Amino acid sequence: MATKTIRRQPDKITNPKDYGDPIASGIHYAIKPLDKIASEMEITWGCDRLPKLVSPELAAKFGAAKAKLNDAIESNDPQAVAKRATVMIKGYKALNKEAEKNHKPFKPSIWHHTTDQDFKFAVAQGNADAVKAIRTQPEMEGVAVYSLDEIGHLLENDTMALVNSVKNVFPDAQITEVRLEFGAFMRQKREEKEIGLREMAKIIGVSPTYVSKVERDEFPPPAEDKVRKIAAILDIDVDVLLALAGKVSSDLSEIIREHPRELKAANSVDDELPF
Repeated sequence: MATKTIRRQPDKITNPKDYGDPIASGIHYAIKPLDKIASEMEITWGCDRLPKLVSPELAAKFGAAKAKLNDAIESNDPQAVAKRATVMIKGYKALNKEAEKNHKPFKPSIWHHTTDQDFKFAVAQGNADAVKAIRTQPEMEGVAVYSLDEIGHLLENDTMALVNSVKNVFPDAQITEVRLEFGAFMRQKREEKEIGLREMAKIIGVSPTYVSKVERDEFPPPAEDKVRKIAAILDIDVDVLLALAGKVSSDLSEIIREHPRELKAANSVDDELPF
């Protein structure tokens, strides 16, 4: 975004407060052309790199213009915003012209890999590398792209504490499989929602001791009805949680009971395929 002030598009559903407000709509549409060129410049030069590639004098003028634009936005003045946005667009073009004289466009540093299980992913050096690769490289379509920062956040998560400890003690150890236990996952999501153990137990209809033992994986996952309650409380896809609990949804079980012949026929067709 070209501005520090984040404003959502006036919308009846996602932003009803500004929906139908001519001032909010005017500001939104005045900024859109600016955001477009700002996005193009970020893809070309990287996030927030362009002002660093020009003279201090030009960078200072650009910074001042940006500050004036933010003031106009915070003052809710559509005409002033339109005027300042036009100045900013000219500013981006001036920055781009000067940067091209001595610098080359930003080239993302990214590494591709496919696992033995045919999972394709890519690792980018930074967030800017990830964004440019996703937006400009067709081969990135359908590929999970992670920046080093994101990987760091994943590794520092509590669920990775044991893995990190093992790697510290045995530096040559290789991760071949990661299994997430039901209890550990439930505890992580409960703590993210800031729901106390006793509160969770009361809602589910069990004792706090029982919840504690399930979360420590000392007890197996509860029955399907309890898993469904947990999924609703923690805002988790119920099928995902049932799968993690090693349970088959009663809905699916009912389908199997009601249509055994159809399912058997479907399996027999697969057996007859010539490959």
